[in-house]
Amino acid sequence: MIKDVSAKRVALIIACVVVMAILLLAFMSTITKDETHTYKTNGDGLTYGKQLENSDEEPDLLEVTATNGKTGYIKTKDVDKYGGGNVSTPEEAAAYMESDEPIKLNVYKEDGTTVIGFFYLDGTTELKKYKSQSATSAVDAEINSEGRWKTFKGYKYTYKGCSDVWLSTGHTCVRQKGTTNVPKGYMGGLARIYTESGTLKASSKWQYNDSKCNEDNTYTKSIKGKGYYYSHGKARVYNGDGYTTYTLYKSTNQKLTSNVEEEAYKVNEKGETYGLGIYEDAIGGEPDLIQAVGINGKIGYVRSEDFETKNGTPKEAAENSISDGEDKKEYISLYDLEGNVIDRFEIESRVELEGSAAVGV
Repeated sequence: MIKDVSAKRVALIIACVVVMAILLLAFMSTITKDETHTYKTNGDGLTYGKQLENSDEEPDLLEVTATNGKTGYIKTKDVDKYGGGNVSTPEEAAAYMESDEPIKLNVYKEDGTTVIGFFYLDGTTELKKYKSQSATSAVDAEINSEGRWKTFKGYKYTYKGCSDVWLSTGHTCVRQKGTTNVPKGYMGGLARIYTESGTLKASSKWQYNDSKCNEDNTYTKSIKGKGYYYSHGKARVYNGDGYTTYTLYKSTNQKLTSNVEEEAYKVNEKGETYGLGIYEDAIGGEPDLIQAVGINGKIGYVRSEDFETKNGTPKEAAENSISDGEDKKEYISLYDLEGNVIDRFEIESRVELEGSAAVGV
């Protein structure tokens, strides 16, 4: 009888130990999960760390790479204060957009007071109007999947936004879902590009549409460095009483095999430079022959000089201009590298003055 009671007690103790172990493991897994998905806090109560994936919550101190190569933190409130994130009306957004100067921010240690370097908010609302259709189609292919877009509502309009890496820049696109142009200052983007490990490498300041349009694009400056990077930008839209900010979906990791700054145009047997027009800013000028796609799908080159309109007088300039709302199509030759004409390239121009009706509306 005593043996039976002892055996039951041992079994009960073992069962209790097993249950407690299971509960402890569950508790520990919860702690690990929470630590992974929350920011750390410094002695002054400021949160710090890397941007959480697809989260609208930012730390007080965001991890970045300073211009001197050191890893530190910028104050996220400084991005809003100095980088256009505190405008409250489209009129304020338009006034803010009159300056395109980069914003210099301090980079701190995790204490938020010790300065160890600097970080620039620098970018552009629009890269060059590249004459290479093959280049722009590559961008469209990157963001073509609807699964990459986040949809959100603003005042009178519904928008969608997307982040991606293009060449060596972070890119944020905000579009009005439809064909209607929205008033200037109604939508804005913040482009960012991160290292694979999640450290912010480059960021634009906030950029708003400075004219009536259907789409607003923002790019960071080109970054130096090889390896994998991703983009994780933000969007702001006017809500009728200020702006609402949205964190867009994180892009896939993309490998940068070379820097734009390292690219150089090649030279053919005639001494003419040739290549992609997308490297114009980095190299300091466009090539003599710009890679392009002809109207029949052939890939070749157009002469950069063929885009120039030779106006000797104001009268000639007026004669060569087009009127508001007018469409104009021209064709120039598409060559191979030997100078043989292999196709034609279409140049389509349209002028729409401020306040004019949108196309298709």
